[in-house]
Amino acid sequence: LLRREFDSQIVYGVMVSDQALVSGSDNIINHRLGRKPQGFFVVDKNANADIWKSSTTNNFEGLQLLLRASATVTVSLWVF
Repeated sequence: LLRREFDSQIVYGVMVSDQALVSGSDNIINHRLGRKPQGFFVVDKNANADIWKSSTTNNFEGLQLLLRASATVTVSLWVF
């Protein structure tokens, strides 16, 4: 039985650094993944804020993330 070391979508991602998010509006993030993302992790932030996907429908074929934040914050994301 062969063991597949990287049998997870999480390792096939991109780092998106230093994205300024504004509270109270949709923030467009160009993730450069080249496909619709499966998810994202916040790996760094400079303020105490919750970050979540916006419920606003986007027409960008998944090539951008629409995120919302509970406070103005700069984040780095791992998008996979």
